[in-house]
Amino acid sequence: MVEANPSGAGQQSGSAASANGPTPTRNLVISSNNFIHMNEGNIKNFYKISSCIGRGAYGEVRKCLSKETNALRAVKIINKKYLEENERQKLLTEISILKQ
Repeated sequence: MVEANPSGAGQQSGSAASANGPTPTRNLVISSNNFIHMNEGNIKNFYKISSCIGRGAYGEVRKCLSKETNALRAVKIINKKYLEENERQKLLTEISILKQ
């Protein structure tokens, strides 16, 4: 499990088009100390899982609340049971890139 703290969001920086004109957007600022490097066990033991906010090649990203700190988090949930060794290596590479 890799977690990032979305509460560290940056300032408004750009705009995206919408039917009513430009909509302000914000950059998400993530520091490497916002990551849990590896957690063993069932994610439900650590977080109260909420809505899905995105899907990717290896799993889905869900909004959740840390049971330990009560902090709002975004957690990418990956079922590693079905990963081949080369897919596991790609996943570790993705984690390494996100931590930079």
